[in-house]
Amino acid sequence: MISEAFHTLNQPLTGLHCGLEIALQKPRSDDEYRKRIGDGVDNAGVILQLVRAIRQLVEAGDPGERFGTVDLALVLSQLEGELGVVAEAVQVKVSVHHNGTCKVMADPLKLMAAIGTLADERIRSAGAGTSVEVDMEVVGGHATVKFGGDSVASAIDGRTLDSKLADIRCNAAYCYLWSIGGQVEATGTGLVITLPLAS
Repeated sequence: MISEAFHTLNQPLTGLHCGLEIALQKPRSDDEYRKRIGDGVDNAGVILQLVRAIRQLVEAGDPGERFGTVDLALVLSQLEGELGVVAEAVQVKVSVHHNGTCKVMADPLKLMAAIGTLADERIRSAGAGTSVEVDMEVVGGHATVKFGGDSVASAIDGRTLDSKLADIRCNAAYCYLWSIGGQVEATGTGLVITLPLAS
């Protein structure tokens, strides 16, 4: 996963380097220099986004210093507003269901980021006019968070920068959930995250 992320990073870095190198090869007009600088700024912005995503991926394998008991229902409550904003922007209806408290062992910020990332991508990949449901329940000694709803999904071009950044962020989320003993399983209409309950 990390090697793929660095491979994605190589393209904007090469573009930035070559653009600056070409700009210095001979005198150019002010407009030509502005164009080269603008291209460089665009490539630098892409590089910053990729570096942040790669950092998330690298840090995901570390359970974190704030590792402790976290109320999963509270995490979902705090995410509900953010997910509603994302859903409204892409014309998807989202509903979040969580009853009672449910304690798991995790870093609260990293757990919120991981679940939020996966929910965000599920919502963004759903077609306009569809619905996404996020449900939490306790089964045996485990808590589950299910992303379901309509199975219609919009076509996503896996070659775009946005899709590659989404892949890196989702991989970081998977890595963190695995690092705390969780599992992530794809279903026909979404995902199921399973986490062991705090003893």
